[in-house]
Amino acid sequence: MRKRIITIILITILFVELLSHVVMAASLTNKNWKNDESLKLKHVDFSSIKSYTFGSQVVNFSSQGMAIGKNYVVWAQPTKDNSTTNIYIANKDTYEIKGKDSSKKFRHANGMTYNKDEDRYYVVYSTGSKHYISSFKINSSYKIADVKTKQTSEKYIGIAYDPGRKCYYVAAYRNIKKVTNIFSGTYKVENMFKASKIDLTMQDIAYFGNRIYYSCYEYGSSNTPYQEKYYNSKEKHSNLIYVYKLDGTLEKTLYLANRSINGYNGVDGEIEDVYVKEDGTIVTLYNVYTTKKVVFYKIKTDVVPPILSIDYSTTEFTNQGVTVTISANEKLKSLPGWTLSSDAKKISCKYTENAEETIGVRDAAGNESTISIKIENILDSMAGDLNDNGQLDSGDIIKIYRHIAQSNNAETAAQHPDWKLSDEKIIQGDLNKNNQIDMGDAIKIQRYMAANNNPEVAQKHPDWLVVE
Repeated sequence: MRKRIITIILITILFVELLSHVVMAASLTNKNWKNDESLKLKHVDFSSIKSYTFGSQVVNFSSQGMAIGKNYVVWAQPTKDNSTTNIYIANKDTYEIKGKDSSKKFRHANGMTYNKDEDRYYVVYSTGSKHYISSFKINSSYKIADVKTKQTSEKYIGIAYDPGRKCYYVAAYRNIKKVTNIFSGTYKVENMFKASKIDLTMQDIAYFGNRIYYSCYEYGSSNTPYQEKYYNSKEKHSNLIYVYKLDGTLEKTLYLANRSINGYNGVDGEIEDVYVKEDGTIVTLYNVYTTKKVVFYKIKTDVVPPILSIDYSTTEFTNQGVTVTISANEKLKSLPGWTLSSDAKKISCKYTENAEETIGVRDAAGNESTISIKIENILDSMAGDLNDNGQLDSGDIIKIYRHIAQSNNAETAAQHPDWKLSDEKIIQGDLNKNNQIDMGDAIKIQRYMAANNNPEVAQKHPDWLVVE
């Protein structure tokens, strides 16, 4: 009887434990990362550019770093024993392979970028416990040339060049850092932010338009740390590109889904690299294990915010207002209160008062960039109102006469330094637009007063009432 009770208890315990596993498995499947709003998920469509099959036993077909330069697409494939690296050089438009160089031991080339100012490629890689950044050119024979190498104190798995700030961003796993003067001047590494949302395997980073693009994947098995939050049971791999602003804010997460290349329907593959071309096109590099393919894809969905620049009609003091023009590298949506240009790549607005604000500007696809506007050169008073009483009168004429006397006579200037008008008031009083205060300005005020006070004069000389 005692044994029977013990047996029943053990069976009960086993059943409860089994039930808990079933419930846990259900909860893991139900907690699909597609529903995690904090990821700001955006599904994107993409299409194949080019693929290569590498079936050789001496070649590890799994590609690593990739960058697109002025003339070439360059990517790295370590040999099977990871002793050296094959660098493939392809045409940047057709992706047709032009050459291969296996002479440099970049080993496991984690990430790659292109510096257009130097026409050089940069690669981060590790050899055992040592870590490096190397730079090289591609010569006319499609070979690596002029290699420079610097050992680093930590491992970087990604690198991206910022042509505007003339610096590099590197990924020390989740930590994004800024690097300057790699091979000249004082080498400097600064912490920027931690990519806290990333719970998957981190691959490489890219830079474009004040944003970091971080490609990640993870195999969908029960022992992965992110499973409870993110695993989608229909996919063997989850392929994502996290988009961060430079202050560390997660802007969006690009989800590359529903294609066999990323493991859908049992195909085994992963996203390996991401690169953003100068025109904003996002190119990804994939490895497909089951077919030993390396595949280049481009994201067809427009997910890249516009690059904006700003121009002011004048930065000098003015009482005519300031027209602000914002230009973009692509077509924009209209913005209330602003005028959209005929090619839709510019918007403009006239400000009649000083202002300081930040506005959001969207491209045709709805991607938004912000830009700051600061205007502080618009004069508060009306043109010619030098005594700030809200009208044009004899007091303004007296100020003009005094300024002329003070400017043309040293003795008067010494006796009455306060008669000299400030630069701001000179612009306000320069009614005949000759960049100075003279009798012509006084005459314009006199004429205005005459026309303003006498209807007959106003009828005969309507232009006298126009003072700008």
